Amino acid sequence: RAMISLGLVLLLFVAYQLWGTGYFEARSQNKLENQFEQSLKEQTTTTSTTIPGDTTPTTAPLIDAPITGSAIASLKIEKIGVSSIVVSGTDKGNLQKGPGHYQNTPLPGQFGNSAIAGHRTTYGSPFNRLDELDIGDKIVIKTLTDTFTYEVSKKPFIVKPENVSVIEPTKDPSDPTG
Repeated sequence: RAMISLGLVLLLFVAYQLWGTGYFEARSQNKLENQFEQSLKEQTTTTSTTIPGDTTPTTAPLIDAPITGSAIASLKIEKIGVSSIVVSGTDKGNLQKGPGHYQNTPLPGQFGNSAIAGHRTTYGSPFNRLDELDIGDKIVIKTLTDTFTYEVSKKPFIVKPENVSVIEPTKDPSDPTG
């Protein structure tokens, strides 16, 4: 009886990992999508400011720094069926909501390597099929300020978790200090 009970518990745990986590990720993605859409609407609000000594008012969009766990972008990779909201941060809790942006890397559209992490087997497994991407495939990221289309430039490859070389900053060729 004990072995059968243990077997059932293990089966339930595996079922939760494979399907239950996907349910919770889908609920989080729905909330994040609503949050992101609301942020997009608020982003269109502008404010007039006057610089001291300048009589010409300027209009600029209101932009807040991303809060950890908040929706910062929409990620679409048509070839492999990815359509997810990206959150700010890559800790365990954030990655359970969906793909997460490494906060120490530039935001999408800024110069450098903008790095996004995500699960391959649980929590909706948004990056489960990344290995199917080929050179030239498109990755579209919509932020609060713009839409950016990236093109895969080399075949995807797997790195060990401790290998952070793939998210190291890119050197700006126009910067004389390197």
